Amino acid sequence: MIGARFALYPMTADFVPVILKALEAMSEFPLERKTDDISTFLSGEEGTLFKALAAAFEQASAGGEHVVMSLTLSRGCPGEPGEDRCDPTPAQAEAARPEPRASGPQVACQFSLYPLGLAGYMEVIYQQVAAAQRSGAVKVVPQHFCTRLEGPLAAVLGQLRTAFDQAAVHTPHVVIHATLSAHSPTGR
Repeated sequence: MIGARFALYPMTADFVPVILKALEAMSEFPLERKTDDISTFLSGEEGTLFKALAAAFEQASAGGEHVVMSLTLSRGCPGEPGEDRCDPTPAQAEAARPEPRASGPQVACQFSLYPLGLAGYMEVIYQQVAAAQRSGAVKVVPQHFCTRLEGPLAAVLGQLRTAFDQAAVHTPHVVIHATLSAHSPTGR
């Protein structure tokens, strides 16, 4: 089990229905979910959680307006003892899951990977940025304090999941912070 917390920011005066429809798009997924006035917490099986995030963001961006998602992913956090989502468990094997389809809206994403409790954490981060570049699934641009990914939503989320899983091979406590944007009216 992993956990996530995300917030949606639709750039439209009619933002409430956009957010509510995006949250409704996750209702088919068996996850623990709690929404408050700032964000939504999710916890559950990793593949299901990533599918739910994709469904929510795809729904939020369906109207073509600029929308942003702020996302934190966590696994193996020792801060909540006794919680399944905090028990360090090995990442799902890469061969056990299909490659993400190049579907969904085109998105830009800035993400930071934190393999916590690991002396050689920078090497793990460098490995995952290099792996994303080699994959060819998305455009990868190193930036200050983060790495930028550009491509279809499914491919971008697939790269985040791969980095998350591969970092967990080295340490049980891994966090990713990501900001995703679709339909931005500005260029880079």
